[in-house]
Amino acid sequence: MTPEEVWRRKSDEELLAASNRIGEYTALGQHVILAELQRRRELGLISDSVTAELSSDAGESRVSDRIVDPPQGVVVSLWRGDVPLRMTYWVCGVLTNLLWLVVIALAVATNFRPLVLLLVVLNLIYSVFIMVAIWRSAGRYAGNRIWADLARVSIVFGLIRAVSGLFLPG
Repeated sequence: MTPEEVWRRKSDEELLAASNRIGEYTALGQHVILAELQRRRELGLISDSVTAELSSDAGESRVSDRIVDPPQGVVVSLWRGDVPLRMTYWVCGVLTNLLWLVVIALAVATNFRPLVLLLVVLNLIYSVFIMVAIWRSAGRYAGNRIWADLARVSIVFGLIRAVSGLFLPG
């Protein structure tokens, strides 16, 4: 049974109690607990007012307002898949890829080949890194499985496109 499945079976009270002791859990445990809490909120299974009441009873701020510092840096958290899927996919994957394309296009416009080569190599390294990060984050995604599956499908299509670009002309 995955950690996500374990926390899905917990009662609201157990989940809220765990969220009030979030620092006692590992980075993975924190991620899973907060993701399940968010999932239940989005589905309307648990209200923000109940969470606020429980948190104020414990003398703490609302769970969603607390920042849980991961024990590692951002790069390690991304690599391990600890960063939420929507952040990993849309910000680190899609938006950052667009930024890479703009920077490489500007470098091409300068016609300075060593800079273009350096940027392309760095982009390749980053692309492999972020594909692994998205894949792992999708594996830990606690929401609707279709989003995790679609993220992984997009990674597979991206790899096929990249590899075919190496061997096919044009």
